Amino acid sequence: AAKYGTGWYGINLDPAGTAAVLAELDTHLAAEGRDRTDFKVVMGATADEFDPRVIDEFAEVGVTELLEEVLGAWTDGMRTPDLDHARDLRDSLKH
Repeated sequence: AAKYGTGWYGINLDPAGTAAVLAELDTHLAAEGRDRTDFKVVMGATADEFDPRVIDEFAEVGVTELLEEVLGAWTDGMRTPDLDHARDLRDSLKH
């Protein structure tokens, strides 16, 4: 990512873990004469439960996009549609 990439995709890290990885990425980018200007940082949140209160924390550490699967929930070991989860997330993001 540091030499040729235009972004980094992480998965299932909390904001503190993401900040640590991005600090290391910044070191590698600097070694290549680059920084995160125009560099996309995407975090995938695939945990069973996503806490929308951490969205601002992810933004503060440099995440530019946050992905969350809202149309499914684990039930008996299988992924099943869960529109209630999607609605709850939507409602929590309303201002």
